[in-house]
Amino acid sequence: MSRDRGVKQRLYAACNVPEYWIVNVGERRIEVYTEPADGAYANVRHVDRDQSIWPLRFLDLEVRVSDFLK
Repeated sequence: MSRDRGVKQRLYAACNVPEYWIVNVGERRIEVYTEPADGAYANVRHVDRDQSIWPLRFLDLEVRVSDFLK
């Protein structure tokens, strides 16, 4: 998990990937990183198992966290 929050996250932010998700199995939630700037993400939110996410590029697509974390 440290690689996901370290090297990969910095690389994606530096390339201006608008949204980066980490499925955090241990804490049973998805971490959503947005607003890349200067090699880092300015915004992070945690989406719990009983919630849904709508990807920035596909706002009509609802992703239920429970589908990833049964």
